[in-house]
Amino acid sequence: MKITNKFLITVPIAEVWDVMFNPFNIGKTFPGCEHVEVIDENTILSLVTVKIECLKARFKLISQIKEQHSPLHIRTDTTWEGQRLIGRVTQTTTLDLHALNDRSTEVAIASELNITGTLANLGRMILRAKIESLTEEWIQSIKALIEELYRPVEKAITVVDTHGWDAGYTDLNRIGD
Repeated sequence: MKITNKFLITVPIAEVWDVMFNPFNIGKTFPGCEHVEVIDENTILSLVTVKIECLKARFKLISQIKEQHSPLHIRTDTTWEGQRLIGRVTQTTTLDLHALNDRSTEVAIASELNITGTLANLGRMILRAKIESLTEEWIQSIKALIEELYRPVEKAITVVDTHGWDAGYTDLNRIGD
C-alpha cells in the first residue's frame, strides 16, 4: 500500500529539518506513540498503540535510517511488530524537503507499506483510511510543533535617550544650552 502526502509551512528548511528529524519530536506528534528510544545514530525504537475499528493494536517499531542528505532528504525502513499475533507491517518512508524561498518549505512524504497477519485481513479500504487518518493527524501535529518552535518574533525598536533629552520633545532653542 502506498501513501503520499505534501504540506507547506512558512518556516525555513533548516528549522523544519531540525524539528522533523529529531526522533523525540516525531514521538511527541505521532498519534498513539507511547515511547521513543534512540538505539544508535541510525536506529530508533518506538512503542505505538493504534485503534483500528474495534481492534486496539500495540506495536514495537524499529526504524532505521537508510539514506540521509541534510536538510533535503531522508529514507527510513520501519518494522512494526504487532503484539498478540496482530500482524506485522514493514514500511519504507521517504521525506523530501524543498525550500520554496528563504522562509517557506514544502515537505513531501511517501510511504510504501506491506501488511501481514490479522491486520491484513481487516481489508485494504479500512487500513488505508486509518493510515491516511494517522498521517494527516501527524502532519497537523508536526506542523503545529514546528510553527510553535519557530514562530517569528516581533521585533521592536527601542529608542534610548543617551543625551538626557526627552525623545518626544525637541526644543531647538535648548540645543547647545
